[in-house]
Amino acid sequence: MKNEEYKTSDMGIATTLLYFGFELLRLEPHQERKNKKVFVFLESKEQPLEEFIMKYWNGELEVEPIKYFRVMKEIKARLYSNVL
Repeated sequence: MKNEEYKTSDMGIATTLLYFGFELLRLEPHQERKNKKVFVFLESKEQPLEEFIMKYWNGELEVEPIKYFRVMKEIKARLYSNVL
């Protein structure tokens, strides 16, 4: 199975994916909104993103708040500096 890319502009999902170890490949410009970016993550057969994202929306994931906040700060730094 080939590794796929998963794209989202949702900062909450992006922060959670990075928190749980999914690889952030790059940021891309949003196609419809110039001032917005899209987070591109690597999906692999070892970590099926579809199931993980369903757990996110169903409130089935637990995080350590301080670590989550640090990851969100990292995401924001990448977002505003245009650095992966």
